Amino acid sequence: MDYPNLFRLMIVSHLWLLLQCDHERLLPKKKTAILAVMLAVVFLTSFISIFLSLLVLYLYFILKFYLIRTSFNTWLVSAYSSLRSGLIYSIVWLVTYSISRIFFGSNIHDGDTHWPIFIPLHLVLLVLLTLISNKVHKKYQLTQRFIAIKKKYLQYSIISSVAYVTLFAINQYYIYRMTFSAIVLSFALMIVTALLLTAFTIVFTTFSTNDPKSDYLDSSIVSINKSYSELQNFRHDYKNILISLSQYLENDDLESAKDYLAKIVVYSNKIIDSKYYSVMNLNNYPLQALIISFINRLELVKEVSELNLKIEKINQEFTVEVIDLVRCLSILLDNAYEAIQPNGYTAIWLKIFRSKNVIVFEVKNTIHEKVSLEKIFRKNFTTKINHSGRGLYSLNHIIADYTNLDFKIEISADTFSAKIIMSV
Repeated sequence: MDYPNLFRLMIVSHLWLLLQCDHERLLPKKKTAILAVMLAVVFLTSFISIFLSLLVLYLYFILKFYLIRTSFNTWLVSAYSSLRSGLIYSIVWLVTYSISRIFFGSNIHDGDTHWPIFIPLHLVLLVLLTLISNKVHKKYQLTQRFIAIKKKYLQYSIISSVAYVTLFAINQYYIYRMTFSAIVLSFALMIVTALLLTAFTIVFTTFSTNDPKSDYLDSSIVSINKSYSELQNFRHDYKNILISLSQYLENDDLESAKDYLAKIVVYSNKIIDSKYYSVMNLNNYPLQALIISFINRLELVKEVSELNLKIEKINQEFTVEVIDLVRCLSILLDNAYEAIQPNGYTAIWLKIFRSKNVIVFEVKNTIHEKVSLEKIFRKNFTTKINHSGRGLYSLNHIIADYTNLDFKIEISADTFSAKIIMSV
């Protein structure tokens, strides 16, 4: 098999890794589609010029690196994606290409009789390693942990990715020149480099997000869900409780009825805090965690005079990537939190409800100064001290990636309301 055909097989491998490793875990559909089209261009260009195709491939790596960054707060995710894909690619090619040449001779891939064995082996190993990689990704909940990282880690991400891409370029040069010993050495260096850097990224991400806040939030969700289940049982038994109450009333024993009713109220309040009850209507753990975290933040602020939650039970799958939905709602909640004025009255409303064919996420808060509707979407515009002013600007860019998402703002004399409207 000559170099152009080997190169095209490599492009197919990268397309598989994009669709199976990055799609929906790190990239939404639209961005995945853009990158898939670019790989198709690389593949077609290879029939015209391998050198030109390689240049387009490097542009693909750069674009992918950037697009993943736009979905997270940190560049670390881009480095992780590049290194993980590189590690899988290197192992597959070392086993199916280099080792087979060691055992069966340097001409094993040159004839047409051997490629029907070589390609299926290549694909089987590619699928197997992808499954293992995705299992590790899921086990350590890396997508959720990446969302929690706030630092950018730009230097580490760029250096690690450039180091790997450089080794990739050297490897491709030796494959093109058919310098076998150098090919094996470059593959080995690629595997060691990618393995060490990927392992470091996973360990670092796990430890950096495994703080008391995260543990507390996880335990809160478990505890609230357990209490919610108990409350559902309590509601199921409510009829019998009311029958018992009616016996006191039929006997004109009002004092005992009042005492019994008071005990019912106390008992129900012990089961679950009323402010968490509606949160459990969300059948989505990332959104539950976000809202519970927001409630806990507000409990530490004395200036919040009123918090109103109204979350309806929605038995409908969300039609937007969870990552983007969490980012959008997080921006609105952060804006409401940052609008809290010291020594002043502040009310915050959070509503999630379904209306016909849309699901609405509304965050409303009181305001203490005039807000310009024309300026709020501008980059770096803010009315808050020591604030970057990128929230609503970033939100606008996230929503622009979807045809079924809309955004609406209403400003009155004393309230600011923002709605995310999702078609279902």
